[in-house]
Amino acid sequence: MDKFRPYDWAIMVEDWGEDVKKGDLVIIEGTYSDLYGGADKHSRSEYAVYPTKNGRVVNRVAWVAERQMKKVPGRCSLDAVKLTRAFNKRNSEE
Repeated sequence: MDKFRPYDWAIMVEDWGEDVKKGDLVIIEGTYSDLYGGADKHSRSEYAVYPTKNGRVVNRVAWVAERQMKKVPGRCSLDAVKLTRAFNKRNSEE
């Protein structure tokens, strides 16, 4: 079973390139396996995520390793759904 599920909130415990820094809050989209298939360990341990800043999704990045994130308990997944849908809608209109 995956450590994170879609729309879970996580905090970065280390930097991921220039786009996502330690301490940033992200929303989980899913593993490679969730999104495109595959059952190997690698496909189930890297995630596409939506980084957030100031209460808004600012980007979508992939593939963040499971070890680079820590789950944030108690955050509402419904908020995550709303934020990611708003981001995807904004980007589809551009």
